[in-house]
This record gives sequence, structure tokens and C-alpha cells, in this order.
Amino acid sequence: MKPHSRKCIPAVLAVLGAFISQSAFALPIDLGTAGPEEWGILTMCTDPDPEVKSSHELGGIVGNIGIQANGKVDFSGGGAIEGDLYLGPNAEESVSGGVTGTIYQDAAAHATLMQASMDAFAAAAAASALTADFTYADINAGASFIGGGVYDVETLKIEDGSLTLTGSASDYYVFNISEELKLHKGVIDLQGGLTWDNVLFNVETTKSVSMNDGVYMTGIILAPYASEVSLVKINSQMVGEIITCEKVRFASGANLVNTIPEPGSISLAAFGLLFLKIVRGRR
Repeated sequence: MKPHSRKCIPAVLAVLGAFISQSAFALPIDLGTAGPEEWGILTMCTDPDPEVKSSHELGGIVGNIGIQANGKVDFSGGGAIEGDLYLGPNAEESVSGGVTGTIYQDAAAHATLMQASMDAFAAAAAASALTADFTYADINAGASFIGGGVYDVETLKIEDGSLTLTGSASDYYVFNISEELKLHKGVIDLQGGLTWDNVLFNVETTKSVSMNDGVYMTGIILAPYASEVSLVKINSQMVGEIITCEKVRFASGANLVNTIPEPGSISLAAFGLLFLKIVRGRR
């Protein structure tokens, strides 16, 4: 399964596409069929009923979405899906902006979703079992790390600033977060050839993951027990993947783009996404 290009921004994505390729995964755990080459958003649970929701016409997803049985993909308030949509039994979809790819809802789709869910739970457990290279009570805006590794942290809050992660294409960062992951006007800045598919935020808590107001998030959010993962405001952007149990909410025109970058392409992608915001703002 490969994500599709957004028809509404062909010029931008044509440029970005020339720089996008399958990068080598360096993470010390295996996401299997739940990995970022497969999904932009994946829900893992059937109870309570999972939901992926967008409530603004400028919101949207570039990448494939998988929703488990009894769930709902609700883009009735606005937004489009530029990718494929996999629906479990009794799952529903309402996408006002359309789905550019294929909608699958059959026995094969159900089997694909169930396997991805099992792989995601296994990956979360494997990440939590990794021996930490570094341990922090809190990581806040202004922090900067070099060379990758496994980080055990209680709270990761990036507010009015950035977290800079530097590494090569063969480096990885795993953050095992026991209490809270929150960004408010925060940026996850990758440097030195490090790519987002080698940055994992493994959220071990049931608290909601909140990304709000001018956020630029890069990486994989794996939150198997969080009650909600939210990305809010038109100037908020995530380049990566969201895997969670229950709910994913996009509000006020926030977007997620799921493309596997080649080393060194993150800055170009950021430029392209900024250009997209400017173009949209002039409409």
C-alpha cells in the first residue's frame, strides 16, 4: 500500500515526490504491518468504537487510513483523504472531500486490520521493554539531542519552542513516555539526515496526546492506550504516522502527511508544506 499524491496541490507534491523514496528503517523494534510504509493513521481497537474525524474543509490526510470494526471515519465536516481507506466490519465512512484511493471493506481488509493491530501492540510492548540509554523526568522546549538512542521520559512537552533531534539516516530515537506527550506551538526538528520514520514516540499512558496551535510534528506516534490523539489549528502539521486505540481528531484545518522520506528531505518537505499553507491562505 502506498500513499497517494494530493490532487489539490499537484505542483507542490510533484516537487516533493522527486525527493521521496523508501528509506532504510533503523528502529530497534519492528512495527510489522502497522508500519509507516503501510499507514498514515491506524486504529488498533474495536471497543470502544474507534473514530478518525476531521472538522474543517482544509483538513486532510495524505496516506492510508485503517479503522477497526464498528468504527467511523467522519470527514463530514470537511477534508479529504488522499490514499486508501480500510474499514473493518460495520465500520462507516463519511468523507465530504472524497477518497482518492480505494475503499476496502471485506474479509481481506478485516484480516489486514487485525494483523496490523496485533503488530502495533507487539511493537509497543517491545519498545517499552528496551533498555534506556537516557532517563529524564521531563523533556521541554529547547532540548537538543545528538546521536539517537532510547529515552525513558515521564513527560515530553514542547511549548513555544522546539525539540531538536540530530542524527544520521542510520540513527533512531525511541521515546518511551510514561505520563504525557503534548505540543503547543511546538516543533520536532530533525537534523543531520535523520528521518521521521526512525523517530518513535511510544506513549504508554491513557492520557490524550495533544498537538495544538502552530505545531510541526515529525515522527511516529504509537499510543495504544491513549483516549485521543488530536491535531488542532490550520497552521498545525504532522509528517508521520499515528497509531492509537480509540480516537484521532483533526480540527481547524490541521493536516497529516505520510510519505517515507529519503535522508535530507525533511527540510524540503517542511518548505513544501509551508508553501501549501500560503497557497491555501490566499484562496
